[in-house]
Amino acid sequence: MQRSRIRQSQDSRGGGAPAQVSKLVRAADGDWRGATLLGYYTGARLGDVANMRWEAIDWPNKVIRFTPSKTKKPVAIPLHRDLERELLKNAGIGRAALFPSLAGKGTGGKHGLSGRFAAIMEKAGIEGKRTQASGGRRLSSLSFHSLRHSFKQRNGKRWHITRSPAETHRPHIGGNEQGLHASRA
Repeated sequence: MQRSRIRQSQDSRGGGAPAQVSKLVRAADGDWRGATLLGYYTGARLGDVANMRWEAIDWPNKVIRFTPSKTKKPVAIPLHRDLERELLKNAGIGRAALFPSLAGKGTGGKHGLSGRFAAIMEKAGIEGKRTQASGGRRLSSLSFHSLRHSFKQRNGKRWHITRSPAETHRPHIGGNEQGLHASRA
C-alpha cells in the first residue's frame, strides 16, 4: 500500500490538508467518521470530541457550543456544512452522546482512542514522522491532535464565544481583538 504523509506545518506538529482529511474519513468506520470531521472543523481535542453531546449543536443558528475540558472556556464555532451533513445521518437529542461508541473511553495508550485513531491513519495510508521516546515508547508527529493544528492554521487564534446572541454564529477570533470574524463555510 502506498503511504502518504499529512503535510507538516511549519511548526512540525502537522495540520491535515483537506484531501488527507478526506482520506481519513473514508478510512474511518461508524462514529469515527463524524468524530474526525468534528475534530477537523472545530479544533476540539479527542476527549472533548468523544464526549460531545447533541445539546452542543445549535441547529437553528448552525453553531457548535462547548466547553473544552482543558481550558474550561466556552467556545462557539460555526457548523460547517460537511460536518452538518455527517451529523444529520445519525442525529440525536439532548444529553445523548454524538458518538456513543467513543463516549466515556480513555484517550491514551495503544488501545485507547488515540491508538484507535492511529489505526485509522494507518488504514488511510497516512503516517507521521516516528521518534523513539524514553521507556521504549514510539511517538508519531501526527495524531488526532493534528486536526486541531489544522483548524488553527485555517482560522487563526482560538475561537471565543461572543457576548451578543445575534453574533454567536460569527464568533470572534482571538481574545480582545475587535472586528475580526470568521465566515461560516
